[in-house]
Amino acid sequence: MLFNKSKNELLLVITLLAVSGCTDALKEENTQISQIPIVFGTQIENRAAIGNDKKDMERFTLWGWVEDGGKEVEFFKGVSVSPEGDYGDKRFWAVNKPYDFYALHPEKMMENSIASNVSCNEKGELRIIDFNASKTGKDATDLMVATQTNMLYDGKGTMQPVPLKFNHELAQVKLCIKTGTAPEDEARISNVKLFGTDYKGDLSWTSSLSTWTNQESCTDTNTPFYNNGPVNLAPSEKATVLDGILLLPQAVDENITVSFTYNYISNSTIGSQQAIVYLSEAKAKEWEKGKIYQYNITLPSASVDTQIDVTISPWEEEDIFTDW
Repeated sequence: MLFNKSKNELLLVITLLAVSGCTDALKEENTQISQIPIVFGTQIENRAAIGNDKKDMERFTLWGWVEDGGKEVEFFKGVSVSPEGDYGDKRFWAVNKPYDFYALHPEKMMENSIASNVSCNEKGELRIIDFNASKTGKDATDLMVATQTNMLYDGKGTMQPVPLKFNHELAQVKLCIKTGTAPEDEARISNVKLFGTDYKGDLSWTSSLSTWTNQESCTDTNTPFYNNGPVNLAPSEKATVLDGILLLPQAVDENITVSFTYNYISNSTIGSQQAIVYLSEAKAKEWEKGKIYQYNITLPSASVDTQIDVTISPWEEEDIFTDW
């Protein structure tokens, strides 16, 4: 009997310590802590529902504040969360206390040399310093932000998952080249470059406004956006030569340029030729976040000069990235 009593007392002490460890930040005397865990449901914009395939997501960083005694108490401090919403040891809802959550995708941007500093304050102001969008293809950084504010548990029954709907903060750019219809239009493409684009900068983000400053653009000599090729195209064939490029939202001015080398395979007398195409010649005058811009360049032939057009659409929610 004495052994059983000591065991019960020990279990009681462990339980009290566990609850205390989750509520150290909450100091108000009348704060009630429920046994309802805080859980998260994630969704990417343009997808139909929370809980869909998360194959395009990585782990993200979460900040959370709860109002207690008239003060904002940081309850989640840069916590790593999986696309499925797992964050380790569970934390529980305080009753009738409003919570604000802010999430940034992907996590570990400083550790992976994507940014020099990342922060969030209790007002939901996110700051990313020296963001670098130079990675491409499957390594490209899909910068996304999600927020959910004024979440309140009234102490009755269960609590729904906190819905975190992530929105893309970058624009996606693709480049395709196609040939004419004549048999002699078969061509070989090489040394494709995109340059003159802003690919570095500082982001100041709130739920109502996101602003990029201190932008840095790439040149034809240091651009990270290139495909040496070669890519062979039959007549009337189109190929994607640059893909998985995620860039800062920006105006499309005369500095944004595509260059490449081409030659007609069946006509060796012409030799290799250099093409310079300015993307401002297409109808898109701005790259907006959350949109995809597919540029289609048609090589010159006997009947037409070089042509360019652009197709603008919402972000594709499938595996859009290719390895060249």
